[in-house]
Amino acid sequence: MKSYTLQPDWKDQLPQYLVAGFLVPFFGLGLLMMYTLRKRQNKMNYVITDNDITINNSEGRKVVTLADIEEVEILQSWLEGKFNIGRVWLQTTDNGYELRGIQNPGQLEDILRIAMVNEKNRLRQQAKVKGDFPDLSAGSVDKVNTLIGLWQQGLINDEEYERERKKI
Repeated sequence: MKSYTLQPDWKDQLPQYLVAGFLVPFFGLGLLMMYTLRKRQNKMNYVITDNDITINNSEGRKVVTLADIEEVEILQSWLEGKFNIGRVWLQTTDNGYELRGIQNPGQLEDILRIAMVNEKNRLRQQAKVKGDFPDLSAGSVDKVNTLIGLWQQGLINDEEYERERKKI
């Protein structure tokens, strides 16, 4: 399984960095602000796999399954558009998630849309295949084989065979 890790671009917080730059002469307050911004940015990342997206940030870790995503939308301000960064909004049935500071958000949107369709198709195929075969626990195959052998030898009748087969 492939996984890609994305980190928000520093340009996502450009206005805050500019304010911090202006505050540097005032008792190093700007340096402290820049340090805090950088530390917060380094804690954020997005791990995208074939099945899900893991969002790691200061609030914690959230896992969003690709099959649960209903809509992907790009949110960009004028300034973000100039720097080719943006926010990608992921809407699920019960919640929404924002991926901030994404470079080339349009490209990520296209990739996510394809991955969503592929994951939904994979789960649909998996459910179809799983529905074709009974869920057998360990040892149940041997029990079925023994039951079939007894039935074929005529030691049990059709009704007993069906009743025991349903139990297994």
